Amino acid sequence: MFIYVRHAFSRANKYEVEMFEKGHNSLEGEALLDYVNATFTERDADLADQGIEQATGSAQLFKQWMIDNDITIDQVLISPMMRAIRTASIYGLIAV
Repeated sequence: MFIYVRHAFSRANKYEVEMFEKGHNSLEGEALLDYVNATFTERDADLADQGIEQATGSAQLFKQWMIDNDITIDQVLISPMMRAIRTASIYGLIAV
């Protein structure tokens, strides 16, 4: 069985949402430059507080689903990005 777990809300996602909330839903000029710079700066961004909450909640559901369906995990493949590692550790798939 292959299970794909995407990382939770990261600091880079948070910046994108903030830009959208400021009305920059189609980025141009300085707003676009700010977004690109933040994206590269936060390329390996850790989870935001909201992402930690998301991962914690979904991890509980995931663990219960595994128990209910008698599923065991033989291997875990994780992106080397900090947000993916943090999400996997919250899920209990790896120890950090």
